[in-house]
Amino acid sequence: VKIDVKGLESSREIEEAIQYCEEENDPQDFHIMLDEYLELYQQRKEMITKALKSDNITLKMHNILEFCSDEGRHLLYLILNIQFDEGYREWKEAWSCKFSEAGLAAAESCNLPQSLIQDGYCEDWSSDYCIKTLAKLASLQEEPADPSMIGHFKTPQAGKRNKLHSTPLNGADNSNMQSSNDEETFNAETPLNSQQSQRPPKRRLNSQKF
Repeated sequence: VKIDVKGLESSREIEEAIQYCEEENDPQDFHIMLDEYLELYQQRKEMITKALKSDNITLKMHNILEFCSDEGRHLLYLILNIQFDEGYREWKEAWSCKFSEAGLAAAESCNLPQSLIQDGYCEDWSSDYCIKTLAKLASLQEEPADPSMIGHFKTPQAGKRNKLHSTPLNGADNSNMQSSNDEETFNAETPLNSQQSQRPPKRRLNSQKF
């Protein structure tokens, strides 16, 4: 059996599923997998559309978002993928990010999780939760950053657990990067907008071990 799919912005995400079904000689099973993939594909598309309502986010490719400060300083790229898990024969959302030097400094000053800073992902963060948190990070950045003006924030419980690790991209070359109310999209509780403490001004977020 030879399977060929056309019309998607990127067919790379479904290559593993195609290979699996070809080896199993099961085109009918692939039709089921494709329907499941297209459902996640549409959800990602809607999530990206909602994210682009932020002035700090722009679309670089169909699944890559760029986050910049209000002054236009590049902070990071966020890559949103859909991966096929052959063991479970199902699709899972996966994301990873690549920080610029300015983005790393911002993330460290806000005390975001070390796994995010060092490896480009947090195991317990969903894609939606990640977008909301990083959008808030970008909106808080000023150029130049003044540590004396940064407040202390308390980190809330992280969002829905994402069981699939995404591929770490920090340090990689850029060329290798591949229903709530809309008004609430970037107002949901994240490590950057939770309750402010009475400690002396210093921006940091209590990171959570993932």
